[in-house]
Amino acid sequence: MVMAASDWHISQSDLLGFSHFLAPLYVVLFLVSITLNALLVVVTVKSPRLRSNCNILIAFQAFCDILASFCAPIYIYNTYANRLLSISDCFWYQVVPDAGGISTTVLILLIGTDRYLCIAYPLWYKRLNQLRYLSCYVAICLAYSVAFGLGMFFSQERITKVICFLPDAMTDSMKNILATIQAVVVILDFVVYFKLYRFPRKRGGGGDQETAKIVKALTVIVLVFSFGWCSAIVILGLSRILISDKYLTQAIGLIEGIFAFINVSAPSIVYYFHSSVYRKEFRLLLGMKANVSHVNHTGSS
Repeated sequence: MVMAASDWHISQSDLLGFSHFLAPLYVVLFLVSITLNALLVVVTVKSPRLRSNCNILIAFQAFCDILASFCAPIYIYNTYANRLLSISDCFWYQVVPDAGGISTTVLILLIGTDRYLCIAYPLWYKRLNQLRYLSCYVAICLAYSVAFGLGMFFSQERITKVICFLPDAMTDSMKNILATIQAVVVILDFVVYFKLYRFPRKRGGGGDQETAKIVKALTVIVLVFSFGWCSAIVILGLSRILISDKYLTQAIGLIEGIFAFINVSAPSIVYYFHSSVYRKEFRLLLGMKANVSHVNHTGSS
């Protein structure tokens, strides 16, 4: 099977043709992602009820998702220009979207960690300096993103030609490293969110209702994350093992991107349906009737 799969190949014109076929879909995915994540950022900035550490981290993740989404216009432009770039040139085009995409994958782990600390150690958590606390989380994201970006920079090459989608800005070795790191992050996600999901039940329930709803929403997002990013990583890993043709690997990468865009577009929808506070603020922002019941919301959530 491996030998047969390794013999599959497509031409450069086939890759461009497939890119032309998917480009309109990516226009829609880009607009949906930008709109939903921008709404999440705006409601957080405007609403006094969304000033907790968790809310700010969620908004920061939405901002990173916006940055990552801008990989689509770059790919679409190159597609309609019928041109391929070297990995080195693609790196500079995609450096900002890559930074956003790398950061957002670790942020869901950090948000889960924040919720666990809030629930498990409430007295300690309430005494934290919010600015310093959030700065630590942002610093972790920046350090991770910069470190991986430096790895991409020092591994550039100009021989391979790419359509310049998000993963095309890195060499095969960096893709392998990314897939390995992401696998570790996903495992940690499941560990943290499993402990987070189980903790209130060990304590006999109770607590802030809105915090419980946020935890439920985050659990749903982890499942979406698993479907989105994990599907992309699995497809990437299988294509790296079974397929040697560079153009075919890039075409499969465009399919991976659909799953990734589902992931970055999902949080706003999940929070709308699972959090009464977010739902009310979304409806107020859009000029709709805030048809939700009042729920007490503490600063610790």
